[in-house]
Amino acid sequence: QPVFQAGVTLAFHDANSATPPDGSPFSTFKFTTDWTYAEECGISGRLLTLPSLHPDHNPDVTMVMARYHRGGFLAPHRHDRVETIHIISGSYVDTVTGQMYSDGETQSVLPHQLHSQKSDECVILATWRPAYPAV
Repeated sequence: QPVFQAGVTLAFHDANSATPPDGSPFSTFKFTTDWTYAEECGISGRLLTLPSLHPDHNPDVTMVMARYHRGGFLAPHRHDRVETIHIISGSYVDTVTGQMYSDGETQSVLPHQLHSQKSDECVILATWRPAYPAV
């Protein structure tokens, strides 16, 4: 039987400082395979699962489908791993760089790179490598 991620907690690190020595995040979002709405930022999302090729091994990527509702905003933050954001529909602005990303475009974010998204409506597929641990 393939192993699926049933839930994952994404770690967001404070934009005003480097990742703390203990690696603790300033904020987390827990996603499951059900749609979850984060009212504080106007974004809903759900974890997408990938089967592993080996029954004792978790997938090496975490994928979240997210919808930014009108005024959706993620404050400047950073992660400890590579994030790739594919814009499925709509657009958003990375408020750190001022760069706009629209349908069909991809934003690549390096580990510890400060980034932020603001949108009046868009749908994205975000991936993180290596995968966040399953919960």
